[in-house]
Amino acid sequence: MNKFTKRLKRKIRFNSKTNSMVLFLFAFVLLLGVGFAYINTDTDVVGAGKVTSSKWDVHFDNVQVNENSINSVEGSPLPSIVDNYTINFNVGLDSPGDFYEFNVDVVNDGTIDAMINDIIISPELTPEQAKLFKYDIKYSDGTDLFKNQGLKAGETKTLKVLFKYNELEDYLDYSVDNQSFDFSITINYVQANEDVIDN
Repeated sequence: MNKFTKRLKRKIRFNSKTNSMVLFLFAFVLLLGVGFAYINTDTDVVGAGKVTSSKWDVHFDNVQVNENSINSVEGSPLPSIVDNYTINFNVGLDSPGDFYEFNVDVVNDGTIDAMINDIIISPELTPEQAKLFKYDIKYSDGTDLFKNQGLKAGETKTLKVLFKYNELEDYLDYSVDNQSFDFSITINYVQANEDVIDN
């Protein structure tokens, strides 16, 4: 075997090692990139081979005031939706039996099941005010709202909000002054977990 052949074999051996090393590094970097992309992608796998993106979208919509409602606050607009989960309204009732009532849809327009985390109504009525007035929030079918109550993806439920001037037996218990209130109702939703209650 001459010197030229020996050199050529050494060169081929060296190139073969280098090529293997380059291919290994390339495969390693490729796998690292795919793994990083997988970790940072929020996806749901549905069925075999079908991947869909997750979307969170729970909000109030479609406010409608009962046409028999009474509101003595002049120029009071419709209840307003704020930050998806909060609805504000201003109401004044002058006479026993008067009421203000409206419906609002709570919509899960996302792909993730939700549930109620908490319900906040402000301001709270004082004991004196609670003798004269009451408010009530239920679904339009009469079902109560409660913590961990579920709202499935794609589902819409209608809430009924009622504020009423009570009719009392003793006229002396009535307030002389007309009273108006600025109310805020917030229903916070979170992603449904094992504590969800479906009804």
